[in-house]
Amino acid sequence: MYCEGCMYPEIKGELIFNELYANKTKSKGKIIIGVSGCDKYITIPQDKKEIYERLLGQMNGTNSIQDISNRLNINYEVVEVIVKKLFSVGFLVGLSKEKSHNDYTDMMTKNIVKKDLEIKKIYNIAKIFILFTVFVTLVCYFGKYDLYVGGFFKIYVWINIFMTPVLVMHEFGHSIAAYIFGIKKCRITVGLYGMVMPNIYISYLEIYKLEKKKLLVLLLAGVIMNAVMALVFFALYIGSRNNLFLIITISNIRAIIYNLIPFGLTDGYFVFSIISKKPNIRKKLYESIAYPYKFFGEEVDYQVLILCSMIVMSFMIAMEVKSIIGLFNIDVGFVFCIIISLVIIYTMIRYRTGRIEKNDN
Repeated sequence: MYCEGCMYPEIKGELIFNELYANKTKSKGKIIIGVSGCDKYITIPQDKKEIYERLLGQMNGTNSIQDISNRLNINYEVVEVIVKKLFSVGFLVGLSKEKSHNDYTDMMTKNIVKKDLEIKKIYNIAKIFILFTVFVTLVCYFGKYDLYVGGFFKIYVWINIFMTPVLVMHEFGHSIAAYIFGIKKCRITVGLYGMVMPNIYISYLEIYKLEKKKLLVLLLAGVIMNAVMALVFFALYIGSRNNLFLIITISNIRAIIYNLIPFGLTDGYFVFSIISKKPNIRKKLYESIAYPYKFFGEEVDYQVLILCSMIVMSFMIAMEVKSIIGLFNIDVGFVFCIIISLVIIYTMIRYRTGRIEKNDN
C-alpha cells in the first residue's frame, strides 16, 4: 500500500472526536474519530482517547512512522497498524480511496449509482419535488383519477413502483434536517438490497460532528417524513376512496417499518446502535455469517443481536422473493423462499468479505 519506513502520514482534514458510544465504564466505552469531508469513521476504546489524540496530532506530513514511534515511545508496528487503519477509511492525504476496503456499511446492497452532492442542491431539489408531489396529488384528487390495483400481486407491483418516490421523499426528510443542522455534503447511493429490494440512501459527510440529540433527529427525519405522508394520503383516501392514495399510504407504512427495524442498513439500526452504545453490530453480523466460528467468540448480547438480525434479514428478503416468484403465477412455499434468501445473504457477504480481505492484504 505504501513504502514501509518512508511514509509521512498526514491527516487530510480537521479531526472529529465524538463520544456517542462513551459510557461511565471507560474500559467498555467507545469513541468515534472522524475527519472533516469524510463519511467514514473509526471507533477506539474510550480509555485510549488521549493516546490517539497525541498520535494523530503527530501525523502532519513531516513525521515518518518511525519519528512518531520514537517521539511517543510507541511500538513501530502499533503505529503502522493504526496508519493502515486510517488509510482504509481515507483519512490520510494522498491515500484516500473512493470506497474504503474494509467498508462493511453496504455489504448487502448492490450499488448501481453513487454520487457526491452538495446538501444545498438536495434541499432545493427536495422543495421542487415536494411541490410537484402536491400538484400531482391535487390533480388526482379533484380529477378523480383512480388506480386499478387488481389482485394481490398487482398490488405488490404498484407498492414497489411507488416505493421509489416514497424513498426519495424519505431521503429528502433526512436532507432537510441535515441542511438545518449545517451539514454541507452528502453521498447519494441507489441500489438493490439483497439483490431484490430497491434502495436509496444518502450518507452525510461529517455527520458525526453532530451532538447526540441532533444526530438522532436527523436519523429519524426520514421516518417522520413518511409518517406525515402516510397520514396525509390516508386522509385523502378516506375522503375519496381513491386506490392510488391507499397504495401510496401502504408504501409509506412499508418504508417506516423497514427503516425502524434495528438491523441492516436502516435508520433504526443507527438509532439503536447509538442508544445502546454498541457500535459495529452490523460488521460483527457480516463476519459471523461469512465465518460462523466467529459467532461463538462474541459476547452474549452481541450473539442475540446477530441472531435477531439474521432472522429479520432472511424474512424480509424471503417476502420479496415469494412476491417476485408469485408474479409469474408460480406457487412456492415460504420455507423455500427462506432458503433462497439465506443463499443470497451468504453469497453476497462471503464474496464481499473475500474481496475486502484480498484488498487489505
